[in-house]
Amino acid sequence: MKISELIKLLSKAAEGKDSIAEGAVGSNFFGFVFRDVVFVEDLLDLGYLSQFCNVGTMPMFLHNFSGDPDAFFKYSDLSFDISCIGSLKTLVPTIKFCMDDLLFEVWMLVRTPKGEVFPASFYYGKSRLAIGGWNINTIELFHKIKFYLPKELNEFTTVNPFDFTVEERDHLASSLELALQKVKPSDFEVTFRDEYGDIFLAIQEGIPVFKRINDEDYWPIEIIDQGSWRYLDLFEELIKDQLTLDDKNRLEADLTSLEFRTLRKNLIMKCYDKLIDLAYQQGSRLAFQVLGKLLLNEGIKIFDDLRRLILDNSRWIDERDKLKMKKDRCKRRNNLINFRTRLLKNKEDMIAQ
Repeated sequence: MKISELIKLLSKAAEGKDSIAEGAVGSNFFGFVFRDVVFVEDLLDLGYLSQFCNVGTMPMFLHNFSGDPDAFFKYSDLSFDISCIGSLKTLVPTIKFCMDDLLFEVWMLVRTPKGEVFPASFYYGKSRLAIGGWNINTIELFHKIKFYLPKELNEFTTVNPFDFTVEERDHLASSLELALQKVKPSDFEVTFRDEYGDIFLAIQEGIPVFKRINDEDYWPIEIIDQGSWRYLDLFEELIKDQLTLDDKNRLEADLTSLEFRTLRKNLIMKCYDKLIDLAYQQGSRLAFQVLGKLLLNEGIKIFDDLRRLILDNSRWIDERDKLKMKKDRCKRRNNLINFRTRLLKNKEDMIAQ
């Protein structure tokens, strides 16, 4: 089937005309068309994929992440993810499962309510269910190569999903979840190895089943990394909201590095108290750590009350028994020590000034 024919299926799905047999389904005026990766392996290099959105259980967990030892148990119920995987197997009967870090990967086309179209990957890996894409600017910056979407896709691709706001990404994720819930799950059985150990996942007679083969109360280091990015995105959105029309006009001009940093500092100071309130709203120790790093990186003065609050929320004793791998414990401990040292040095530097 040609890409142009998939676009027609995609448009119909976005309008509420699903075609389950042809792997097309929609929700909230989003349209999704799924194919196994064999369909595009001659078109796209999947090695340049980057994650831009979590789906299913992981966003729920990150939203409720508080650093509490019981948080792991809240995350343990994978029934929702398993149901999504079963629905995906109905849409893509040829999907292949493996026991590696990547349980599965399928290719999809996405149409937004604005009529924008982009290719993406839907997979289950260390970050659980996630959507990935090709961020051309990042590929060219970090891999030092010129990267182009193939002609067959380029003429239909009208948006870069990496430009989506946090709210737009959440809307995309929830719409994909709702679309998959419309599809009757197919039975499957697979054993998958994640950061906690081996886990048996299955749909048996339509019922999600999961069982940890080596069940231990640990966090993977990726949980901390994922949470950090999510909280940073929230803080950056708030900072961005402080921009005036004059500020936006200045940004469109060629600002010097010093002018840009000065503007950014002013924006952060405008919403200093709001950033603290936003961190409180997350109910997470990690949110305060991310806020502290943001202020340190921008050279912003951290007042004593906030410094004490951040220090209280970045103690190694609260995390030392939660990481399974010795290398992860060493990495996390060193990161926290360095972070706390920077916080105390920030106070000394401000006193010296």
